[in-house]
Amino acid sequence: MSEIRRLETGASQEAGFTLLEILVAMGIFVVGATTLIGVLGVGSNTRRETELRARSTFLHEELFRRVAEEHLSEHPLPFDWEVEEDLAIPAIPVTPVDDDLDLSYSVRFEVSEELPTLVAATLRIGWLADGEESGIRIRRLLARDVPLRERVRRRTENF
Repeated sequence: MSEIRRLETGASQEAGFTLLEILVAMGIFVVGATTLIGVLGVGSNTRRETELRARSTFLHEELFRRVAEEHLSEHPLPFDWEVEEDLAIPAIPVTPVDDDLDLSYSVRFEVSEELPTLVAATLRIGWLADGEESGIRIRRLLARDVPLRERVRRRTENF
């Protein structure tokens, strides 16, 4: 009988985990889980930032077209200038594009006295990323011209 008790006590001493082993295992698990959650968060933010940059890149063509057709045609052409201030074109303030993605744009114009029929337009498409403003800037030369339909309308009025 004493032999049976020795086997039982010996078996019970080797069968379980110590408290120290459990704490070490839990610590390793917590560090691994925290690292994994952090990597997933960074990946999600990077994906969103990339999506917004791609959307902005495709959107800039449409915005430049809209600015050229709607905004530039409202301002005098070279033969209509009366004073030097007519050269200036007011900037387009921040205007929302897509409320779901928090996209907005603004445009600044620069007109040279040497080539007043060309306008240097700087388009800024912006969004919020992690609470900070982010975005892209694209600069392009636009012709300061009247769209064809407006030219036709003006000519038909003169006849």
